[in-house]
Amino acid sequence: MSNILDLSIGSHYLGLCDEIGILEQEVLKLPQLELPPTHEFCDNLYARTIILPKNSIIIGQIHAHDGFFIIRYGNCHVTTDSGVQHLFTGDMIVTKKGTKRALFMLEETMITTVHHNPTNTNDPEELWSFYVDSGVPQ
Repeated sequence: MSNILDLSIGSHYLGLCDEIGILEQEVLKLPQLELPPTHEFCDNLYARTIILPKNSIIIGQIHAHDGFFIIRYGNCHVTTDSGVQHLFTGDMIVTKKGTKRALFMLEETMITTVHHNPTNTNDPEELWSFYVDSGVPQ
C-alpha cells in the first residue's frame, strides 16, 4: 500500500493527475465499495459527507470548482499539489479547481467537503454534475 505515498513526491501537479489516473486504473481492478454519502444544505452551501473504512483507497473526481475538504474524525494520507499530507481529525484543506486526489485511510475516517451552491438546489445529482469536471467543455 505504500505506493500511494510516492505518487506526488517531486511531481508537478498536472503530472500528479496522470499518476493518480494510473493508480485509479489499478484500484478499479479490486473489489469496489458502495459508500453512499450524506448531503446537507443551507443557504448557498452544500456539504457532502462520507465515512471511509480503514485501509481503503479512494480516488476522487476532478473538481470543477474550489471547495473545502475537512477531516471530521480519523486520519489518512492525501495527495495534494505540494505532496502527500497526513491529515488528522479537524484538519481542513482547500481543494482547488482541477484537483484530483488519492487518499489512503489509516483508520476509519469521516470526510466532509463543502461547496458553494449557487442555485440553492437540494438535488445532489445536479450538484455532482456541477462540481465534477467531466473534461467536456461547457
